[in-house]
Amino acid sequence: MVVGISRSVAFSSAAELAFLIEGLGQQLDVIQLEVGRLNGSFQAEAVGGAVLLSITTNRRLLLYGQRQPGVISVSLEVNGQLDHHAAHGQRIDDPFTVAGMKPDLPEIYCQLSAGSGNLFALVRHVQFDAFARACGHHRVADCLHEANQQRLTPMAFAGLRQAMLNRLQRPDCFAGPQATEQLFTILLEALMCEREGSSVPFKQTSRAHVVKDLVRWSLSDELAPVGLDEVSQRVFSSRRTLIQGCQESFAIGPMELLRYIRLHRVNAALADPSIRQKLGLERVQEVARHYGFLSRGHFARAYQDLYECSPAATLMASS
Repeated sequence: MVVGISRSVAFSSAAELAFLIEGLGQQLDVIQLEVGRLNGSFQAEAVGGAVLLSITTNRRLLLYGQRQPGVISVSLEVNGQLDHHAAHGQRIDDPFTVAGMKPDLPEIYCQLSAGSGNLFALVRHVQFDAFARACGHHRVADCLHEANQQRLTPMAFAGLRQAMLNRLQRPDCFAGPQATEQLFTILLEALMCEREGSSVPFKQTSRAHVVKDLVRWSLSDELAPVGLDEVSQRVFSSRRTLIQGCQESFAIGPMELLRYIRLHRVNAALADPSIRQKLGLERVQEVARHYGFLSRGHFARAYQDLYECSPAATLMASS
């Protein structure tokens, strides 16, 4: 993990947020899933061998990518905005939940709700596991393998939230050789204060798995225009399963989800000259056509509605 940004930085596009996260050594696709100009903030602080991260967003976002090997994330939402919060297809509906700890999940696949404030502690699993076991808390260490979500007591959640915010707001006060151990102690104390029946066993329904396959495929394929039948064939699913899964995971249909992802990929290419150079494309219409938008008028309206700016403006800003 790379030392991040020691002050809050504003971002106004999903591509900007992805670039900021890449500074931590983590490559992610960040996809905006609702219309309207995106505004958010990002901050990352090194705490010993770990990283604390804060992301706020006024629009719903999907984050997807391969997880850094050996790194787990203890994440929590602090604004009470959980309308669309989910991790690996599992909804997060309890306001005192921490998520993201399961070490054997190879991917980051989560949704952040509009209006949410999100805190993440990125730690190396081997180190945290050894620390927990050395402190005699084998059950806490074992539970990380069984669940990706855990519901804390309100007091434990509030304590963890404040401790993480303190370290983000006053990093100099929490530096030094004991910083990692102090953070591990805070995380361990919070995870020990679970409510009865609070561990949420990790279960991914077959429909949720199909939807994740759709996201993975759509981010790796060039996305020529396809209909629902062909999309279903690509992810080895029935139309009904795919439609139900997308409604359960995203509250939208599969073709609308694909449209958001295609627009995301156009936006990323228009904003990044290196992507256009790699594709051998330069003009807006060339990029749009590459990702399956054949109607210039339809594409321009869809792009403007989602990002509240024209594709030409995005291209010009990247020059």
